[in-house]
Amino acid sequence: MAIVMRCPCCMAAPSWLLLPRLIQLLTCACRKVGGGRVITMLGNHEVMNVMGVATPFISPQSKGFGDDRAAAFRPGGEFAREFASWPVVAVVGTTAFVHAGLTPAIARDAEAINAAAASWLRAERDIPSILLPGLGQRSPVWTRYLSNPPDVDVSSNSCAELREALALLGAKRVVVGHTPQDRINCACGCIWRIDLGMSAAMGGGRLEAIEIVGDEVRSVDTQNERICFMADLTAREASALCTAGCTQFSPLHHT
Repeated sequence: MAIVMRCPCCMAAPSWLLLPRLIQLLTCACRKVGGGRVITMLGNHEVMNVMGVATPFISPQSKGFGDDRAAAFRPGGEFAREFASWPVVAVVGTTAFVHAGLTPAIARDAEAINAAAASWLRAERDIPSILLPGLGQRSPVWTRYLSNPPDVDVSSNSCAELREALALLGAKRVVVGHTPQDRINCACGCIWRIDLGMSAAMGGGRLEAIEIVGDEVRSVDTQNERICFMADLTAREASALCTAGCTQFSPLHHT
């Protein structure tokens, strides 16, 4: 089992303080449920924070916004080093994952993009140009290509280009976020668009996820389920949950 997470979950206080606990707990849960793993995708909000740009979503007067936060996100800082382990493009089985979108050019350079992003986050180089805003469909963390307008299909030419990109990765489908939709949906028969704008800043959309078992993909509607958020857990409770096996934590775990 693998849980693939797409953020943003690092913007507003106190969420950025809880992020390490969330990742650690999910990692623990996956290990204890069939020896799985957690893969967290790098997106534009992580890039913005490391660049020092967080003010569109949180005020500098907010609790937790200050020098300590800036240092943690700065290249080479505690959280930036954690982000260095987060891929821009990942493939699990026959499913590709990327924060915003996929083109043949991105697919061809996926390994190089991942390596360059990690190197920047470790403060070993300048930011790769492909992560900068303003590149349109060329950036895997900024593009809205294939997702905007939301909830509608795309042209046959665009679908053909997407299938070319997937073939380069040896994948059958791609899962993207970044551009909010009303409901999780699939376009071209192979791109699952799962951003529902769940945060308060984006309007508090539905709580949904997708579950992929083999070649079967289904939407998991958690609207009426209790989801265990990290804000509800004390450190002692989180530790006890991990020790117990963590299986009751994730709404994606189904037997």
